[in-house]
Amino acid sequence: MRDAFKRYIPLVPPFQKAPAEFSPAEAQAYFDWYLGHLDGRCEYLKELVYQTSDLSEGTLDCTLESLRPLWAWFLPRARAVWRREARLLRDVLRTGALEPEFARDIFKP
Repeated sequence: MRDAFKRYIPLVPPFQKAPAEFSPAEAQAYFDWYLGHLDGRCEYLKELVYQTSDLSEGTLDCTLESLRPLWAWFLPRARAVWRREARLLRDVLRTGALEPEFARDIFKP
């Protein structure tokens, strides 16, 4: 299982500057590039999850309910790197963008 993580292939954008510095045309190009890779990356994530968990094929079916096992898989493996992102997640939870019971399920110890 650990080998799957060692072989993980990150999605690296072909842009050399920070998104905050993009012109409108560059932002559109980045957006188009990102959307063009979305389906493939979702499939890649599913394969990685299935290889490194006991979830059966088909569990991750893109429904809201399938996010629970995905989060259960993700959280023990995640490492917080940037405080800004942690604050963003906190703010999203505070705004009610996630239903409280769903957020509780995600963040169970």
